[in-house]
Amino acid sequence: DVLVIAGSRTKVGAAKLTAEAALRAGAGLATILTWSDAIPPLAAWAREVMLLEVAAGDIGQTVSQALAKRSSVVIGPGLGLDHEAAELVKAVLSLATIPVVVDADALTLVAKTGSLPQSNAAFILTPHAGELARLLKTDTATIEADRFAAAARAAKEFRSVVVLKGAHTLIASTTGEILVADFANPVLATAGSGDVLAGIIAALAATIPPFDAACAGVVLHALAAERWCAETGADRGMLAGDIIDCLPGLPGS
Repeated sequence: DVLVIAGSRTKVGAAKLTAEAALRAGAGLATILTWSDAIPPLAAWAREVMLLEVAAGDIGQTVSQALAKRSSVVIGPGLGLDHEAAELVKAVLSLATIPVVVDADALTLVAKTGSLPQSNAAFILTPHAGELARLLKTDTATIEADRFAAAARAAKEFRSVVVLKGAHTLIASTTGEILVADFANPVLATAGSGDVLAGIIAALAATIPPFDAACAGVVLHALAAERWCAETGADRGMLAGDIIDCLPGLPGS
């Protein structure tokens, strides 16, 4: 049962991609918690996904009720960067006691505070190099100069599993272990691809340890892209939704 906290009026696609990916990766239920102005377009699309609205002026209660009985959470895709979004992210990261995948806008908001709140949750951060640079108060060139050191530092400082996205994605554990994904497929460099990965990892984190979920999620994400290339004969032009469509039947999915 995955809770997807994502989307905004002009970015409903991010919420849709994340929730659909979670379902295709094995979640039995996905619920999107989002802003009131994003509900109508999502309601016109939703069949398998349930919707919850962020209650104006009572974010804490909204979050507490939304987290009840969930197995994992993903927060950030298309969520926005305003004060209300910051308060929502803060509430989720403070109140959650289950695995939380922190992605996209949520990473940027965490970077502004400089730390994660004390919590019983297990955090999985999924930054690209630019987002990790913001988290570590440096620049992208520094991250790319030594991706291993950057991922290890972030995992230690934020007490989180860190998925540093890119060609040969790195997955760093809180104990110092770093694994390298044996994939560098340029078709994955497409809008929404990261939202899909976040949803996959959240689904897996509902039932297996966070580091294992991150590693398996990265592999499934890459294998889906390889399947698309094999089936289409193309080396470009894949859409994020194609990754989701290629997930069923992959090894381990």
